[in-house]
Amino acid sequence: MDSQIPLVTEVYRKKRDLMLEAMEASFPEEAEWNRPRGGLFLWAKMPEHVNTTEMIGEAIERGVAYIPGSNFFTGPVHNFMRLNYSLPTEEDIVEGIRILGGLLKEKV
Repeated sequence: MDSQIPLVTEVYRKKRDLMLEAMEASFPEEAEWNRPRGGLFLWAKMPEHVNTTEMIGEAIERGVAYIPGSNFFTGPVHNFMRLNYSLPTEEDIVEGIRILGGLLKEKV
């Protein structure tokens, strides 16, 4: 098991970096996101008027999904989203972020 950790870490690092590059290319300039040093998720913040909770249905219709940030906050926070890069293939990451970026640009 210990010998697998560096291999898995490198796979996830590569996917994380690919998602970050895709977000830089496809997300609206008003969007902000973190650069995690570990884990399997990225957090993205949209402008206040973008409601990621209401937007999830449109995203799914276009073939992409995320977890609205409202699922993780106790207050009325609606402009965050959590993106997972562990499961999708590299190709799906690029295509999914492209699709999501287009939707977000429509909402901004």
